[in-house]
Amino acid sequence: ARAYEHKFLLLAFLSFVSTLPLTVHQLIRAYAHFAGIELPEQFLITMFAIIPWFLDLKYFADVHLVIVMNPGFRKQCIYYVKKKLRCLSPAPTFRVSPLSETSC
Repeated sequence: ARAYEHKFLLLAFLSFVSTLPLTVHQLIRAYAHFAGIELPEQFLITMFAIIPWFLDLKYFADVHLVIVMNPGFRKQCIYYVKKKLRCLSPAPTFRVSPLSETSC
């Protein structure tokens, strides 16, 4: 039971850390707006250019966390990726026929 508590704590911490950049981004913007601070144009462009990266971290963090935390799911993902990579670049064969069958 203690191992599950540690895993749950790690999951909560990783989830918090993965959503922290977007939260900080939003807090900077809100603070500047309400404090009447005029942010430089280049700073705003940079902030809003990286919003998609922050959104990916926030909304796809659960997928990454499941892969990190669940060994069975991680093994299945690794197996699937290796299988697809083998299909993309198969080992050289010495068949005479130009049409070769693959099981991908």
